[in-house]
Amino acid sequence: MIQATTLEEIKRLIKCNDLEALDSVLSTTRGITASDLEELIKLSDSKRIQALIRTRHLEIIKKSANEKEMGEEISSGSRDDADPSSALEEVATGESQKDRSIKMFFEAFKTSISDCSNRYAALLAKQITNEIFERNSADIAKLVRSKCLNLKDKNNPVLCRMVYDGEISPSRYVDMTSEEMKSESLRNEEVKMIEVSLYECQIPTQKAETDMFKCNRCGERKCSYRQLQTRSGDEPMTTFVTCECGNKWRFC
Repeated sequence: MIQATTLEEIKRLIKCNDLEALDSVLSTTRGITASDLEELIKLSDSKRIQALIRTRHLEIIKKSANEKEMGEEISSGSRDDADPSSALEEVATGESQKDRSIKMFFEAFKTSISDCSNRYAALLAKQITNEIFERNSADIAKLVRSKCLNLKDKNNPVLCRMVYDGEISPSRYVDMTSEEMKSESLRNEEVKMIEVSLYECQIPTQKAETDMFKCNRCGERKCSYRQLQTRSGDEPMTTFVTCECGNKWRFC
């Protein structure tokens, strides 16, 4: 449990908006409970202060869990990682809809993160849930399902890892659009589809025949090509080439 003197010092720094000193104290303080965290966050309207408290607390819990897994000595102020049921009980709110949401996010992290800590995942799941409920969404259940599915997406494991590691805060994750949550590979695939669509919709008069290009399928130089500006104006145009044999390729 956190010492009373340390807790009072943290409260004083929050009220003074001393971000640098607060960061230093939180980075070395262990034993902060979920209830302590919620109390501290309420002391300031500053989003920077609130984000710092959440981030530092998550880092402390995760570090403690990792140390335990590695068999290293843990300071007396920290707690061992809990089993899944106990971890969820520790963050339970008593509100059925919130607790279902916490469990769904918890299971999403357990599914996607191989080195997942139960206590850390439960705390993170609760913070994401609180962020969702604070927004008073018209369809909270739909938003929860959508966010959980994105965390469990096997084609986009980077997203869940970034949320788990704190690179994306709970608040930021809840506000992310579907476009922002897409994986890099999916974005690249969509760009390719757009380029092909632009190519195929061009009228025949824009096509020019040339022997500059050799087909890697038939070896002939009987090709036609079109050039399109598929990216920003300062980028080179994309050249689409079609051989008489039906082979197509493009380059910039």
